Amino acid sequence: MRNLKGPLAILGLLALVACGAERIPLATMPAVSMTERSVAAGTQGEEIGEVEGIYCQGDDPIVSDSKNIGMLDEAIMQAQKQSGADYITGAQFFREGDCVVVTGLGMRATAGSQPTPDDGVAAAGGAQ
Repeated sequence: MRNLKGPLAILGLLALVACGAERIPLATMPAVSMTERSVAAGTQGEEIGEVEGIYCQGDDPIVSDSKNIGMLDEAIMQAQKQSGADYITGAQFFREGDCVVVTGLGMRATAGSQPTPDDGVAAAGGAQ
């Protein structure tokens, strides 16, 4: 039994590391944006592909300018900036260690169907 202590210890450490990287679901939203207040009902957008944004405690904020940092907001904005998306559909939020992750389908509003300030799907800004 003494010869198994080393391999069992390594296996235990690997299990701890694997658990620390697990994505824990937080929320799912039909559409989110940090740049557009809303999108008119029936708007047809251009799909630009899957996007992902990650914001971790201690990262420099993009959106927040105070000590109150909305981690979901920051993850959304990072995904939008990296992809050029106007909004993200099918947004799924996860916790991964000290980070928040958003994934979804990046969309651009097409000509003739620009986002509007009052109708349609509300943005996630400040909804935390």
